[in-house]
Amino acid sequence: MRDKLVEYLLGSLEIEETVRVDQALRIDFEMRSQLEVLSLALAPLEALRKDVDAPDGLASRTCQRLRAARQGQQPA
Repeated sequence: MRDKLVEYLLGSLEIEETVRVDQALRIDFEMRSQLEVLSLALAPLEALRKDVDAPDGLASRTCQRLRAARQGQQPA
């Protein structure tokens, strides 16, 4: 469950999983304590966090590579 707590703090869980973690946190003191420890450990990383724009054409290049991989070809 510790992995789920890290993902929870990073906001990377699917909605359904986030709801499950929220529910568990309401009733599990140990889990809330672990969340607090992890939150404090990750706090310094927030200062390094920044939004980055994806390079132009990344989505289309990725789709091309996926199509080529499905067809067993080398991407252009």
